[in-house]
Amino acid sequence: MSILSSDLVQTYLKEMGKFPLLTVEEEIIYGHQVQKIISIKEIKNTLQEKLNKKLSFAELSNYLDKGESEISTIFSAR
Repeated sequence: MSILSSDLVQTYLKEMGKFPLLTVEEEIIYGHQVQKIISIKEIKNTLQEKLNKKLSFAELSNYLDKGESEISTIFSAR
């Protein structure tokens, strides 16, 4: 490993150490949220393929029995 790459790694680790790690509870909560989002996106894709049309947030929220704002938030998050 060159001196430059070693310095970059050291700098990266120093910067990374400035931020707290997630707690076990936070990891579980965020993991469940990600699983939920993935599941909703898979359901949306499956429905769109079966119906051969693009679903609106209102249609998807009705199918999932969720609020339209919750569904639109999931799909607008990046």
